[in-house]
Amino acid sequence: MNRSKGKPDSRTVAPSSRDVEQASPLPRPEFRHIIPYNVNFDFVGKRKFFMILSTTLNLLTVVLFFTWRFNLGTAFLGGTSMHLRFAEATTAADMRREIGAVDLPDLTVQDFGE
Repeated sequence: MNRSKGKPDSRTVAPSSRDVEQASPLPRPEFRHIIPYNVNFDFVGKRKFFMILSTTLNLLTVVLFFTWRFNLGTAFLGGTSMHLRFAEATTAADMRREIGAVDLPDLTVQDFGE
């Protein structure tokens, strides 16, 4: 448009319909699509069910958080962790019996590996 007078500019010509090449739609990839193209999910209609499900799972998580005890280990409880290897095969029961005379109330002996 000619800006000074508001009239169309004679130098600008709109392309005619035969000059414009018809753009063909992109082919749909029929392989490797997970969700079909014509699927409709009724999210709004199912909102009450999913709100109840979400609330139930969140409440269950909070209850389990306060009722189950976590195995925090030495990283959070403090203390010393020792891994010992013996030349002869031994069991945790043998080690507890041998160390039983030492006054260590929180001692835990476990088998580790083979």
